[in-house]
Amino acid sequence: MIRKTLLATTALVLGASVAFAAHESGKMSSKVLSRIGNDRPGAAMLNTKGTHQGVVHNRSHFTPGAIFSNFSKDANAEFVSWYGFTALASQYSYYENSTYHYKVEETGNNATAFTGTGKAPKSATAPGFGYSSAYKFDVAILSDHSGLPGSAVATTSAFSWPDTSLCCTSATTANFSHAPKLGKGTTYFVSVQCASSPCDGGWNMENIDFSGASIDYWHIKVYETYRYTGYTTTETYSYSSPWHESTSIPSTGAVVINK
Repeated sequence: MIRKTLLATTALVLGASVAFAAHESGKMSSKVLSRIGNDRPGAAMLNTKGTHQGVVHNRSHFTPGAIFSNFSKDANAEFVSWYGFTALASQYSYYENSTYHYKVEETGNNATAFTGTGKAPKSATAPGFGYSSAYKFDVAILSDHSGLPGSAVATTSAFSWPDTSLCCTSATTANFSHAPKLGKGTTYFVSVQCASSPCDGGWNMENIDFSGASIDYWHIKVYETYRYTGYTTTETYSYSSPWHESTSIPSTGAVVINK
């Protein structure tokens, strides 16, 4: 019950955040809107599938000397990570006949900023959960484009996450292939994204920094085409929220970038 209440409260906050930065056209169909809810899919979700409870004595994933790490030195700090930032790439459709059909495409993911050390990244470790073992994810390092995430400069191999409600028991390490050196003092962004479609999961965060210093960056796109009984034409709807800062949740996704 507590988790459901937290998620509902967060959705209300994020709804305002998403709408502020959005570009949309057309009108979303009521059938799809009822599936998505009043909030757009996207900024954060709560893993409600796992069944593990209680205090967990994890080993800490803190890595001294890493290019970047925002894991805590306290192993048990990893237990509190209930939320996961969205990693989404889905497509679903239904066709009954020429007057009753629909198709919906959704993509979205989050990123956090870090500073390069002049070293080339060898691997990345990130905690999260997938809603199916068939869904694949990867970790991408993105360039800085006017203070926002830009194009990818390095991407790990694809991996899957198990279904678990705990942050870092599901931390997965994946390797970069021929990644370049990251300029010392240069700003980059690291993101967990879907490497397959369909794909739906969450990138877990760790400690929550209530100072407001932690800034999450995210974006989402939705496209829908549909026609239902009683409609005279086929309608389309599109919604796009470009990369932007969001402080709705004072945290970022947990990750270690290993040199």
